[in-house]
This record gives sequence, structure tokens and C-alpha cells, in this order.
Amino acid sequence: MSVPASGASDFDRALDTVAALIQRYGEHAFDIDGRDAVEVRQECERWAARLLGSGDGESAGGVSKRDFGGLRRFFEEQRRSESSFVQTSLSAFRGAIDTFARCVRATVVDDRAADEAARQEITALSAALSSNDIARIRDSATSLASVVSASIEQRAERHRAQVATLADQLRKIKGELLAARERATMDALTQLYNRAAFDEHVARIADLGLLLGTPPSLLMVDVDHFKRLNDSYGHQAGDEVLRKVAECLLRTFLRKEDFVARYGGEEFSVVLMDASLADSRAMAERLRKTVRSMTIEHRGNALSVSVSIGVAALVPGEDSPSWIERADRALYAAKHEGRDRVLVSELPAVFV
Repeated sequence: MSVPASGASDFDRALDTVAALIQRYGEHAFDIDGRDAVEVRQECERWAARLLGSGDGESAGGVSKRDFGGLRRFFEEQRRSESSFVQTSLSAFRGAIDTFARCVRATVVDDRAADEAARQEITALSAALSSNDIARIRDSATSLASVVSASIEQRAERHRAQVATLADQLRKIKGELLAARERATMDALTQLYNRAAFDEHVARIADLGLLLGTPPSLLMVDVDHFKRLNDSYGHQAGDEVLRKVAECLLRTFLRKEDFVARYGGEEFSVVLMDASLADSRAMAERLRKTVRSMTIEHRGNALSVSVSIGVAALVPGEDSPSWIERADRALYAAKHEGRDRVLVSELPAVFV
């Protein structure tokens, strides 16, 4: 395939757009049966690299070995797998709902039959009482007692069976919901909380600001020169760096009340509860030093990275967007002053 010179720039722009779309698709991948989100993301990164001429097997012309057919087949198979996974999950929920509906329907039908039998026996007893026939009254009362007793036992047994069936279905649903919730709140690459979970958490903490004794602190953490690292060593090296930095974050912030998330790209965020601003800065410095001393091995290369960190303590009455913005400004100031450092945000003017 040859590309006319006059159309080369349009073709290149089209490839850039397609490659960016492939990367965005990979970033939003989710776990499915037999394949996790990290694998899908890595595969999307490889295809994007091939389209842009930096993948394996690229010809001198840069076009003939991009394998557009292979890319199409990859996406077709991935979409089929995702569709099958979603349909299977939906079928499990439908099965649970159907089971519940059958239990309710059986209960209604069986109870109606039992109630009708009891009504007939009560009618017979009423007629016997009107006749003043002792034997007839005795037989009718005995029959009614038998019907009511049998009905009670049947209902109890049926309810036990239905409860057991529904409990089994609910256990399955609970497991699926927990897995779905985890997929929805966790970042697949780093196994930290994702941006959506962070937004929800930081808004809730800001709302509680007036009730908290020690103002919580927000740390915004950015990997320095991450684009340069990606361009030099590839996206897989970048992914490995992000995973290692995430591990450093989890080792530094060990308390159960510490909330650690991937904010987006190479940026992370931490919400610290019950920690003074001085303590929060000290922990941020510990993180910075730990990352700085870390060596990451990737395909024979020893990579080292640093992080810049902005810290902001919540001011009672401040909303979450203002809190995040102050921490972000401190982060950008740290990067502007040379990176590999921690800066603390000043109080907003309205609260000074």
C-alpha cells in the first residue's frame, strides 16, 4: 500500500487519531473471563505502537506491515468476548430473579389451595354445629384440625426450601455484585482506587469537614518526566513504573483510613485522615525519598524515577473542588521549582 505525498499528512493524522482511540479503549478495559483488563490495555498499547510505526515488524515504508486486518480481528474478538461476558452476567441476574418469581408464585398458588381447603372444612363444621349432631361436629372439627395442621407443616417446609434456594441465589448475586463493584472502583493497572472512587470519597470527606477534629490532608502525586520515559522505553516500561510507584504508595500509607487512588495518567492522590499537616508533609517526604531510591528493572534497563507532591489540608467549610485545586497548585509549583520535591498549599484567601 502506498500513500500519495499530498495525502500523507491526512493519513498520519488519521493514524494518530485511531491510535489514540485504541489507547483510550484500553484504558477503560475491564476484566472478562480468561482475560484481565491489564492484558487488554497492553495489547491496545501494542497495536497503537504498530500503527504509529514503533511496533515490531514495521517495514521501511512504515505502512505495509501495520496489519490493519489483524487489528480488526483483535477488536472483533475482544468485543465478542465482552459481549459474551456481559450476557452471561445478565443471565445470572435474570436466573436469580426468575427463581425469586417462581418461589413467590408457588407460595401464592399453594397458599390459595390450602386456604380453600380450610374454608371448606370451616363451612362443614359450621353446618355440623347447626345440626347439633355431636358425632358430625367431632368429625368436622377433627378434619379441620387435620387440614390446618397439614397446611402449617407444608407452609413451613415450603418456606424452608424457598429460603434455602433464595439464600443460594443471593450468595451468588452478592459475589457478582462485589466483583462488579471492585471492578468499578479499582484501577486495573495499579490496583488502587480509580478516579471515580476518589471523586466520591473526597467529596464525602469535604462534606464532613466541619465535624472532623483534625482537618484531613490531600496529597497530589505526579511522576516526573513520565512522557519522556514512555517515549524512551515504551508504554510497558511506563506501566511498570506506575505499578511500582503504586506499591510505594501502599507501603507508605498503611493505615486503613488512608485512601490511595490513581487520579489519572501518571498522577496519584492520597487522602489522609487524623494526620496533622506537619505529619502529612512528613509522610509525603517519606514517599518522595522511597520513590527516589527505587530502581526498576525493565528489559535490561535500570530505570529510576522521582515524584513531585502537592499537599493541602482541608479548611472547614471548603468544598472538594477547591481542596483539589489547592493541592494541584502546590503540585504544579513543586514541578515548576525543579520537581522531586514536596510543597504545601497556602490557605485560600477567603479563609485567611
